[in-house]
Amino acid sequence: MFRQWQEVTGGSVAESHIYGPAEVLAQPDEALVEQAVSDMERMYPKLRGKLIHTTFQRNSATHTLFSLGSISEHLGVRTPWPGLFCCGDWVRHRTGALFLERATVTGIEAANAVLEANNLPTFALVPHQKPEPLARLSQIYLRGMANTIKGLRDE
Repeated sequence: MFRQWQEVTGGSVAESHIYGPAEVLAQPDEALVEQAVSDMERMYPKLRGKLIHTTFQRNSATHTLFSLGSISEHLGVRTPWPGLFCCGDWVRHRTGALFLERATVTGIEAANAVLEANNLPTFALVPHQKPEPLARLSQIYLRGMANTIKGLRDE
């Protein structure tokens, strides 16, 4: 639908997520939408004055709790049970993505598994790029800290 609209009008669609802090989320919907639009226009000046429509939705503050068990204990896309495939941000997968992106990747993989099981063509996943050096170093450091904390808790 958006692709057809873009082809006809040259317009685009933007999605924004606002996760907090609590004092920001306590604002009225209109204020949050106004701030999101202002931020989007500041990042992309060509959008200034081009807003056509907004939709706002508040979701409950629930997120996957990754500390329950090790990732090796989580179900993967392919399960031990025939015909049952999993997708979501909690599913074990080789991607480095989390949350919505992980749910999307595992959703495509689960759809591919169903297609494959029915001898139908699958869709290729675009491989993710390696993190930049600073991000890789940060990841190594943070994983080391997490393992240290876990080790202290286990003592």
